[in-house]
Amino acid sequence: MAKKKPKAKRSTDKNASAAFAMDQIKPKIEQILAMDLRTERVRQEKAEFVYQTLCEMAAEIEKVCKAAGDYPEGVISGDVWLTGADYASHAQALTQHFAENGWLKHEANASSLWVQATLAVCSHYHDLVGPAMNASADCSRRLGDIDRAVEMWTAVVKDFAFLLDGYDNGPGGTEDEDRVAIESLRESCLALQATGKKTVDSFKLGKLVSKADEILSRCTPADDHE
Repeated sequence: MAKKKPKAKRSTDKNASAAFAMDQIKPKIEQILAMDLRTERVRQEKAEFVYQTLCEMAAEIEKVCKAAGDYPEGVISGDVWLTGADYASHAQALTQHFAENGWLKHEANASSLWVQATLAVCSHYHDLVGPAMNASADCSRRLGDIDRAVEMWTAVVKDFAFLLDGYDNGPGGTEDEDRVAIESLRESCLALQATGKKTVDSFKLGKLVSKADEILSRCTPADDHE
């Protein structure tokens, strides 16, 4: 089983916290999540509200990034971590909502915020980083920005490949968190193969996919206890 990275300590010093506006922005996010945005008419009516809300989120997430500094190497306040994680969760929800409503432009914008907030406070949690990176990369692909998509998929492959090494010495299956991370790695490998770009050796990509498939096919610890 892959070894978990140790969780970095978070300070509970309230004086170390930045002033955030989540209480003011959260109701606006919830309004957007309740909107049916499938028609062009409604999108035009709501465009300014959606845009301004995303801009407010972007400004807030930038504050989180500055307050987080070099976390997890350093220590941050609990408020900064919780706020960053909360924005990441809301950005994920918006990404999925815009995807379901077929509004690609804002799906891409929200996915970028999802990545930024996740990397600010959860960069050491591969199961959180992988889905965010792949979602944003796929938006870039569909918008025609293949270079950005390839850059993000390549980053996932390079940062996640070591996870497979933890399963070399036994038949054990994955914990839930590792499974999500390995599925993200596999998705990035397949996406890179589909582009034909030679940023990562194609033979290596094939080996990573085969190894990931083998690991994901194993029984999970939960299965073993059923």
